[in-house]
This record gives sequence, structure tokens and C-alpha cells, in this order.
Amino acid sequence: MTTAPDGATALQLLGRQGFDGVLIDHHLPDVSGIALIRLVRSDPRTFALPLMLFTGNTSEEVEREAMHAGAGDFLTKPLYVQEVLVRARALLQRRERERLLALAQDNERFIGDLADIPI
Repeated sequence: MTTAPDGATALQLLGRQGFDGVLIDHHLPDVSGIALIRLVRSDPRTFALPLMLFTGNTSEEVEREAMHAGAGDFLTKPLYVQEVLVRARALLQRRERERLLALAQDNERFIGDLADIPI
């Protein structure tokens, strides 16, 4: 686990290191968590990372905005360790299913000319 004190540091770390997923606080000192999600999603190196936003704000509007920005999940404070772990595991499993599905679809594509297939 790695922590970052602000969004700028988080972006630097995400650009240099491989992470399985990211848990983002909505109230960072330099940028909102939703803005950070948009930045992560706009970077080709990090766009596929599972992202989970947490906040003390229980507004449905914040949750919708987070999900629209690209959060894979949304948690409200107080955070409970077991809930975070279950949701993080679900996000990672979803990413792995999507990766395997994309791989399977790539393997099903025929590249070439039908005349090249011996009959």
C-alpha cells in the first residue's frame, strides 16, 4: 500500500509505479477526488486502473459525478475495513474479467484472407 498526501503526488506515483487499484479521498488538499479520477482516466498509462472514491458527503449528486468521472465504486465515511476489502476485491475481479474477455475477443478475430485457408 502506498499513500499520497495530495493529488499531484498521487499522479506522480501512478505514472511511475504499477498499482492494482486506487482508493481516492474526495477531499484532497489540492484537487477534488473527482478531478483526480478524471486525470487518471485521461492518462493512457493509468486509464484502466480500478478506482474507488470515498467521502463524507452522502449526496447522490457526488456519487453520480464520481461514477460518471470513472470511479468503479463509491464509499461513504465512516469506512469499514471489511467493506473496503470486499469492494476492492470486486473491482479487481471485474477488471480481470474485462481483461480476459478482451483477450478472448482478440483471439477470436480472424486476420487474413479466406483464400489462405486450405479447404
